[in-house]
Amino acid sequence: MERRLGKIVTTVLVLGLAGGGTYAYRVYSGQGSGMPDVNAVSPESARQQSTLVDQEDLRVMQIRAKQESDLAGGGAEAAAARVPRLLTSANGRTLMLPQRRRPYYVAELAKLAGQDFQRQADGSYLLGVNLVVAAGGKLILQSSTGPLTIRMRSVPGAFTSIVSAGGMVRFNGSAQNPVRVTSWNDDTRRPDTQVADGRAYIRAIGGEFSMKYTQVSDLGFWSGRTGGVALTGSDRPDSSAEATAAGPGGAVLLPGGGRETTRGGREEVEV
Repeated sequence: MERRLGKIVTTVLVLGLAGGGTYAYRVYSGQGSGMPDVNAVSPESARQQSTLVDQEDLRVMQIRAKQESDLAGGGAEAAAARVPRLLTSANGRTLMLPQRRRPYYVAELAKLAGQDFQRQADGSYLLGVNLVVAAGGKLILQSSTGPLTIRMRSVPGAFTSIVSAGGMVRFNGSAQNPVRVTSWNDDTRRPDTQVADGRAYIRAIGGEFSMKYTQVSDLGFWSGRTGGVALTGSDRPDSSAEATAAGPGGAVLLPGGGRETTRGGREEVEV
């Protein structure tokens, strides 16, 4: 199954459109998905999960705003924002991976995250901190010496996430060395199958995302953007977008038969 997945599950998202929709998918191993039926979710659980999604949105927005503000302000704050750093908010700790030319790999991630990303006795890695890859940053998760297993800590009251905010994330497995990603409750020593209190997830907001020879399981909860592996459009044009000259095919055919020729301006998104 892993070999077949490696051939067909390669997903890339480049520069999500403003207001873009959400695409999420899950790949399961074993017999059950671990997800309850829609009608099995109680109103109380639904409210709890919805609140957790709002808190995640707030955390990601706060981290992105802090990063962009520090870079724009210059001085010592900008210097600090140009190197990986740990940022805290009311909704958890986040390791920010900023823009740079060379990618971040597993070995460096273990150094940057310290005790929050260490190799376990069975050879897997346990991720205990949220990751955000900023625009221009590149995170490549792969292994040349054997299969790579990443377990994302997910316990009652706390869970981790990998989010790219305009950056690039690649789960770069191979037929010989596949990548496996799952949630993990280090108290029970098993994947997290309870979604009512939130669960570890992966999300790309614009930017670029790809998976090859990668198996994911027991990730995500409630909404599309926290639904496991979620590829979502950016909420505004990406800062790395480039202006292009108008071409003869620039006019858009409207449903009524007319043509929209608006080119837009600095404050508008071109049709």
